[in-house]
Amino acid sequence: MKIVFNEYIRSLVLPWQESRGTDDDVVLDSRIRLARNMKNRAFPERASAEDKAVVCEAARACIPGLNELGKGQYEALSVNDMSDENRDLAAARRIITPTLAKKGEGKLLFLRQDAAASLAVNETDHFVINTIVSGSNVRQAAAEAFAVDNVLEGQPELAFHEDFGYLTSMPAMTGTGLFIGVSLHLPGLIAAKKLRRIMQGITKFGFGFSGVYSGRSTHVGNVFRVVNQMTLGISEEDLLDRAETVVGHIIEEERECRRALREEKSDLFFDRLYRSYGVLTQARLMEQEEALNLLSDFRLAVTSGLIDADLQTYAAMVTAVDSAYVSLRRFNDEDPEEKERARLLRSLIKKYVRREP
Repeated sequence: MKIVFNEYIRSLVLPWQESRGTDDDVVLDSRIRLARNMKNRAFPERASAEDKAVVCEAARACIPGLNELGKGQYEALSVNDMSDENRDLAAARRIITPTLAKKGEGKLLFLRQDAAASLAVNETDHFVINTIVSGSNVRQAAAEAFAVDNVLEGQPELAFHEDFGYLTSMPAMTGTGLFIGVSLHLPGLIAAKKLRRIMQGITKFGFGFSGVYSGRSTHVGNVFRVVNQMTLGISEEDLLDRAETVVGHIIEEERECRRALREEKSDLFFDRLYRSYGVLTQARLMEQEEALNLLSDFRLAVTSGLIDADLQTYAAMVTAVDSAYVSLRRFNDEDPEEKERARLLRSLIKKYVRREP
């Protein structure tokens, strides 16, 4: 199945991104991460070669069970066997983490053929389950993650403490070992200068914000991830309930801010979207950060009905502007990265936009 991986790692849109999701005018995706470890084995950072080999053997024994879940076949991949280009691109597309992307003994990835579920081996923890769905649906993502977890529970004896729960390499993950991440596009809240208030408000629910494209709470691309900051002393069900409450509130606030912009500041609103579209279609040089900010306006124009295009077009262009992808597509190494990025954007707009603003 390596041909499948090599094909879609270089495609602009991954299989799971081809379908629409709930509330996808605001929410890009919902992700679940479950951390598990084998009993009486050192965490990967300090594990011996023997420990890592035992973990790999236990993971491989899970493949038949994973394939029987009925969601698609899993491909077994050695991170060390990936080309540098594919490894960088997989990390850029968040199929693997930067930690797993670093070459090291015993690092494996079991990836479902739609790229919406995976089992990372010897990453920060022995086993890290990742699932993702389009739009706002943490329940579905969690259900798929727990299904993989059930297969895993049937193989090795996992490190579990009656008082603390699942033991993990990071104390913040100890307990349920459950990490919830929901990515949201929030240009309305940014324009209305209400994001800081929202950020402060969700902390009482045990959640926080991080920038998706910058790794910090900055405004690059106006895309942020809402994440839980605690896993100890709270059940999986309560965490999911809180996530749905927090995300639902943010969606309502963002939609209200967008409505106010369109109705109360319409000249500024439309001028900004038209200007951004003009730059995307005419620029000959484009930095990655500038491109992401312009694509934020492009996505807002699509969801507002000003541009007739699928939301997958936005996903494709976000992939296309990443340095890891641009480096694969440059026909002439002497051309700057900024030139190829601008060319890719013009080409994609011409191909996928059905009606311009």
